[in-house]
Amino acid sequence: MKERKKIRRTIKSSGKDEHKPFLGVQAKTLLNQTSDSSRSDILSEKGEITSEEKTPKSASTKPISTLSGISAKKAALTKQKASQNEEKKNGSVKEQDDKNKELSEGQISDAITYNTPRFKKPEDVKSLRTALGLSADSVEINDELVKAVAAWQVSKGLTEDGKVGPTTAASIGYAMLEEAKKDPSLKPAAISMLERGIVISFSGNSYSDSATKSLKNIKFIVTVPKGLKREDYALVNWNKGYMKKGDGTYFKAKDYGVVRDANYSTYQVDSLDTDPVYWSEPGTRWKYNKEGSTKFTATDSPGQAENTEYGADYNLQFKLQVYRLADIPAS
Repeated sequence: MKERKKIRRTIKSSGKDEHKPFLGVQAKTLLNQTSDSSRSDILSEKGEITSEEKTPKSASTKPISTLSGISAKKAALTKQKASQNEEKKNGSVKEQDDKNKELSEGQISDAITYNTPRFKKPEDVKSLRTALGLSADSVEINDELVKAVAAWQVSKGLTEDGKVGPTTAASIGYAMLEEAKKDPSLKPAAISMLERGIVISFSGNSYSDSATKSLKNIKFIVTVPKGLKREDYALVNWNKGYMKKGDGTYFKAKDYGVVRDANYSTYQVDSLDTDPVYWSEPGTRWKYNKEGSTKFTATDSPGQAENTEYGADYNLQFKLQVYRLADIPAS
């Protein structure tokens, strides 16, 4: 693997979710532009990726057809409720009746707020609505959609909150993928939904200090939902900030095979050679460790500053994100 910079690094969680969802953006657009400027300057214009850009450019804009399994679910729940009502009349109330309570107005409002920025494209909303057995004529994230999501969650034993988070997206996406076996044209939308279920987390994000050393061993963990191949995805590391010497001048850093000042005003790809993929080796792009059937991992071991860095000022921020490997240019 490429030797990483030995820098005392701070990895921050969002504060909202310990597990971050897949940020699948158009990597070709971000990483393979042409200009008279250096690659890092090009990337600085669009390098900061936001969660609103979840859906890859290659995702299909065609709404998927209604899934028989999901549509049947609504009928099954209706039948179940009728059965429970009959049992109430007979003086026998099942505990399941308490589990299937409708969401409160506050919960519905929270779910709408959560889902809206995650489904900004009309075609994505239509795909979700159609998959849940709703009309695709509307592109609203409304009460009807939230209740349909909640009903789906109940049918799969998931937390009933109406929010299409990674676990719910992976569940819906897998059902969509099964339906795509009958109609291959539905597969792009199914893949797009499944990719919303990819999560990246980390462990070991704390330094072990002694009188002479300060070390940590960070482990990045990517979980890829059933239905996707983990080998189709890879990590890209981004950084911004600077590394200054005690005299105020910048340290030199090697980026894309070029040595230059370690001074990055906006996020850029952090790679020692010309391949943006994190943990790649010459001739082999995917070198991650496999765990179980769905995970791959990578580690980083930033260490203490060297004695030559007395008085140095380091102010660096890092982002590690998941992309489709095919969308990351090799150079």
